Amino acid sequence: MYKLLEKNLLFKGLLAKEIECVLSKIAFETHSYRRGDTGYSETNYKNKVVILLSGLARIEKNHEDGSRIFMRRLKAGDVYGILAICSEAPLFPTMIVFEKTSKALLLPEESLLILIQNHQSILKNYLTFWSSRVNFLFERISLFTTSLVEKKLMLYLEQQAQRVSSTSFILPYSKVELAEYLGVSRSSLYRAFDKLSDEGLITVIGKEVKLQKSQW
Repeated sequence: MYKLLEKNLLFKGLLAKEIECVLSKIAFETHSYRRGDTGYSETNYKNKVVILLSGLARIEKNHEDGSRIFMRRLKAGDVYGILAICSEAPLFPTMIVFEKTSKALLLPEESLLILIQNHQSILKNYLTFWSSRVNFLFERISLFTTSLVEKKLMLYLEQQAQRVSSTSFILPYSKVELAEYLGVSRSSLYRAFDKLSDEGLITVIGKEVKLQKSQW
């Protein structure tokens, strides 16, 4: 577990033995989930950070029409729930649904605050996380500033290229999930991919995408 946590953003820069030492001084628990279990929901959540130790999960948001919008996927080592820390909001904005049998470390609010107060590196990692979440929200907002599916898709692909610092990358989501993420229909997304390919803006082979040039 501690070796995996070396890659977690909260403990970045710490070795496994150091992580084991700092966690030995605070309260935390581990919990197992079955496929289909919901760890958090809008009305059922605790002020605990969830660090996925094994398995796979997806973050969703309930739409007002009753549907669910795919937000992002969690894999082993990823963190979720930091937005719940010190929050007084009656509803949590998203939910976590486990796609496989999974195990997670649950870090209570009090324990996280102790880590932040006592370890400068963890404080820095925590602030870096918040900065990345703000950037993520700005990116999501920018995707909804246009109704043109081709432009929305191209903007998303450019964001991905910037994130990995390469014009060639693997799509992190299936096209079905990407359609949910962008808030468009599957057929509209497929047509947008075809149009961008026909115009020579992108090359797509399976889940691999290469940007040839940017129009926007």
